[in-house]
Order: sequence, then structure tokens, then C-alpha cells
Amino acid sequence: MAERREPAAEDNLDLFPELLSKKERAPRVLRGQLMHVEDAGEREDGQRICVMACRRCGARSGWLPFKSASEAKRGIPCEACNAPATANKQ
Repeated sequence: MAERREPAAEDNLDLFPELLSKKERAPRVLRGQLMHVEDAGEREDGQRICVMACRRCGARSGWLPFKSASEAKRGIPCEACNAPATANKQ
């Protein structure tokens, strides 16, 4: 009977190694802090509008128009919380 050996570190056991190559993948982008829907409604013309609020710093936006409820639920970046992160990258 053949001996079983432990896989060595250089053995590639992935089925699709070209998809997992770290050299080809783009670096991961941090999303930052998002503002979420606090109040929502519709204008007289049917346009969906929402007030967004940040759960971390408490910043609130005015009424912002959105194309759909799903778009609003995804959230928008909080300018107050994400400002220091963007200033350091320059």
C-alpha cells in the first residue's frame, strides 16, 4: 500500500489557482463609516427622499433624493467620520 504524505507548503491544492492569485487581485478598499436612513418619504412628484444619519458621530443630512429604496438602504459615506481617512491618503 502506498504511503500517504502530508501536503507540502509549495503544493497548490486549489482547483482554480489563477482566481486566487494575490498578485492579480486589486487591493481591498475600506468602505469607511456609512450614514443610514433615519426618515424616508416621497415628494409630491413621487421622488423618494430620505434623511440620513451617522450612528457613530450623530451627523445628519438634509432631505436627499434617491432613485429607489434599495439605493437609500445601502447608505452613503459619512463626511465627518471619513474626512480624516481621506486627508491622510494624499
